[in-house]
Amino acid sequence: MEFPEDFNQLELLDTHGPQIPRGSSSLWTGSDDDDEEEDEERAERPEEWYLQKECSLKDKPQEQLLWAAENNRVQEKRRNRTYRRDIGCSRISYGPEEDECAKPDNGGCEQRCVNTLGSFKCACDPGFELAPDKKSCEAACGGLLSKLNGTISTPGWPKEYPPNKNCVWQVVAPTQYRISMQFEAFELEGNEVCKYDYVEVRSGLSSDSKLHGKYCGTEVPEVITSQYNNMRIEFKSDNTVSKKGFKAHFFSDKDECSKDNGGCQHECINTLGSYMCQCRHGFVLHENKHDCKEAECEHQIHSPSGTLSSPNWPDKYPSRKECTWDISATPGHRVKISFSEFEIEQHQECAYDHLEAFDGDGDTATILGRLCGSKTPEPLISTGNKMYLRFISDASVQRKGFQATHSTECGGRLRADVRQKNLYSHSQFGDNNYPGHTDCEWLLTAEEGYGIELIFITFEVEEERTAAMTTSNSTTAWTTVRLGWDASVAQDPERESTLRRHHADPFP
Repeated sequence: MEFPEDFNQLELLDTHGPQIPRGSSSLWTGSDDDDEEEDEERAERPEEWYLQKECSLKDKPQEQLLWAAENNRVQEKRRNRTYRRDIGCSRISYGPEEDECAKPDNGGCEQRCVNTLGSFKCACDPGFELAPDKKSCEAACGGLLSKLNGTISTPGWPKEYPPNKNCVWQVVAPTQYRISMQFEAFELEGNEVCKYDYVEVRSGLSSDSKLHGKYCGTEVPEVITSQYNNMRIEFKSDNTVSKKGFKAHFFSDKDECSKDNGGCQHECINTLGSYMCQCRHGFVLHENKHDCKEAECEHQIHSPSGTLSSPNWPDKYPSRKECTWDISATPGHRVKISFSEFEIEQHQECAYDHLEAFDGDGDTATILGRLCGSKTPEPLISTGNKMYLRFISDASVQRKGFQATHSTECGGRLRADVRQKNLYSHSQFGDNNYPGHTDCEWLLTAEEGYGIELIFITFEVEEERTAAMTTSNSTTAWTTVRLGWDASVAQDPERESTLRRHHADPFP
């Protein structure tokens, strides 16, 4: 330690010595030739001594300076190492340094006690952190994790987590890796709202990164995979109810799709430890598992709704291509085709590239239209529960093609014969209730000389309004049955009716 030139002008004071004069310019502690006897006396003391000077700067907050003195040596402990002059000091004292950690109660610390100059502080073992009282220890949580795999859990797991905790784990993997989080056990306070205790999982390291989910309650979340090579997990608990918490495993996996799309021609799907290629609609995966080739362009559709498009959509359709769609709806319902985009080579008679629609289950049925050009057509609706579409392209011009949705319309024309046929109130019968604001008409016909028998196997509609049934006979020997009901209130969907033709005496 270096001393200023005026060092010998000052004397070392003990607690029983005179007070330092007011307005003194500066103070250094040390010894001169006259203090040798006193210094020798201090050197015989085994403990470490300290001196404390409390000074105040004019118009500035109080500054505390500490010195440690042992065996006639003085060491300055000062927050600002720059020597300050013109400091007025009100008190200076020195005394033995007490080791609070040597007391039987370990300084009041639960785990570790660290002695400091003039004081002490508590510390915790690895894996623990100081509680708000600065003396007891609790399980630590959060931190930066750079391992490829590991486990995280709420503080105190498997015991209940403490209140008022905020833990943030930041998991970082190498470039081109993705991180997956799988929860083994999960029990937090709350329900779907997650206002109190919860855990958030994000792609990225900041608190405003992409949120995958905010979870609470007892339902174990699905496996979560990050979009990037890092993930943020944040757990918060309030000051009320505590639960068991959660235990989760994280593992990193190289994302082969991040480089050159994994070599896939269309889509690359990353999986744990590997990846797979996937083709767009209308194509199938090649034997080499990377390229895509055109699929057989014959489609059988039985779902009540969905989408369909020309081959290679949204790119141009290939040349010399023929594709068909055989669409079937629920018995008693019609097929509806609605176009969202349409661009096929233009011709006045659509003699080249075109789309044909037939009112039945093949190209021998009545044609509903032949379509081409760039004008979006009006919706196509069949009279029965079947429609057949056929797309043809020639060897010359190719365009973008078309995209359309298929759905069902209730009602229509039904032909009765000797076989039993079914008629359903709505297209999703057995799965969902019939929709509101529905008004459906069915026209049932039979050959001349035959009547029609309608048998309801199951029937349930809103009780306040009953279904009305009317029948009318005509000299052409066919019967029309019209069913209609108000459906503003839906009931259980498990209702079905059966239509059957039977032989009857000729009408007079």
